Amino acid sequence: MGKNILTIIRELKKHYPKRPATNDEIDAVKNRVSYELPYSLIQLWRSMNGVSIFAQRNSPYRILSTHEFMSADDTFTFAQQSEHSKSWYVFCDVQDANFAGIDLATVTNSGVECRDLFHEMYPDAKYCKVIAHSLEEFISKAIEAGDRLFWL
Repeated sequence: MGKNILTIIRELKKHYPKRPATNDEIDAVKNRVSYELPYSLIQLWRSMNGVSIFAQRNSPYRILSTHEFMSADDTFTFAQQSEHSKSWYVFCDVQDANFAGIDLATVTNSGVECRDLFHEMYPDAKYCKVIAHSLEEFISKAIEAGDRLFWL
């Protein structure tokens, strides 16, 4: 069994967290997203409204704030949208206009699919593969990987 979100949050506080999100900021995301948000993402925002892992600038992993959380289709405005990408939302900036995303259509009590949203191949699901099955798994692997992307 992997780490729970509270353990992950304690680890992230050793990096470069931002202030906690307000209830209004979290509610604003809930109101603009037509899917259920993962419990772990809400808990993370309640503790820190974004965090840079390892470095304050040019972080290899920057978990986005409530204000930055948006659909992948809105992020990659140059790409042709597809039916399956409608539920994909960016949650982590991994540099060079690439993001990790979550598929909000897959939210369950045990997690949510996290995907590599490679901008040059977006929204082709063949290239935007599942890289973790929960936010906890994604963040744990990111911390273990150091300054490299764990799925490459």
